[in-house]
Amino acid sequence: MRAKHPLIDGDGGTEQSLLVKRGSGGMVIYRSFRNTDPPRLAELLRAHVGRIDLPSHVTMDLLEQLVFAKLYFDYDGLILACEGDRLIGFVHAGFGADPGGEGIDRSVGVIAWLLMQPDAAGPELAAELIQQAEAYLRRHGAQRLVAGSLRPHCPFYAGILGLAEPPGVSQFDEAFERALLSLGFHPQLRTITHQRTLADFEAPIDRRQMDIRRRMIVEATVDVPTRTWWEACLWNEFELTRLDLMPRGSKQAAASAVFRALEAAGSSTAYRGAGLIDITVDENYRRRGLAVYLLSEACRQFSRQGMTHLFALVRTGDLPAEGLLAKVGFKPAFRGTLYEK
Repeated sequence: MRAKHPLIDGDGGTEQSLLVKRGSGGMVIYRSFRNTDPPRLAELLRAHVGRIDLPSHVTMDLLEQLVFAKLYFDYDGLILACEGDRLIGFVHAGFGADPGGEGIDRSVGVIAWLLMQPDAAGPELAAELIQQAEAYLRRHGAQRLVAGSLRPHCPFYAGILGLAEPPGVSQFDEAFERALLSLGFHPQLRTITHQRTLADFEAPIDRRQMDIRRRMIVEATVDVPTRTWWEACLWNEFELTRLDLMPRGSKQAAASAVFRALEAAGSSTAYRGAGLIDITVDENYRRRGLAVYLLSEACRQFSRQGMTHLFALVRTGDLPAEGLLAKVGFKPAFRGTLYEK
């Protein structure tokens, strides 16, 4: 028997409810999360099966791992829209990290995600959910509002939204985007998630890459520790692997890359693969092809382990990152947008 969770098993916060008439004559109740809601939330997510940016089968256990078990999860921040006993939509609001990654910054409110039943995805419902989320964030001190989970403003859904990391508002959440624009939010930046199929991987070969192979080795470290409290909150349910490109005879890495397993511990997704969440090159070794070599080695090693895909998120306009991924055969898969008000 698991230990009683102080938030999931407790009584929750003070519920904020509002009745709104629909055009059909029915009534929609907007209310905060209850302990009996996880089955309905999992069912709502499964109604969107087939989206490339979602796991193939979302369970209550997965939601518990990646959402409800967060130390800062607040009942009142997860707002549900119900018709009778039927959940027709939800919006989830929270807060991102402070600049050092060691705590929550309540000055920036995050509308992490809005999702509705496919047959109930109307503009009025989406707008009302967003306004409920705005009110919650303002009550808790938010002075600036962003919509869409994107590091460092990504309190929830890492591992559920996006196949490397949350991309902002996904292109598949069209009703969410339309409602945001109607309420005065505007695009702040855009992202593209890139995908690399590993079954047909062939490393680029040229004189520079061959020279790197002669002079350096790749060392892999599995289950590496996170660097900050916020990174631990995001990735503690995933196995992290770091690849270090080491000059022979040196103990200092010339380049490093960190990947997370797509699957949370004990779960399964449509893709057996990994997401690139960080890559760095020492300033003394830049512009020598080391990043291309390291990413190629990652593709090779993960392929040997039976993985099928690698994913990486890039902010549009980051030409060096886009060029790096293109050289290793990554292709754009879907886009995201961070909105601000």
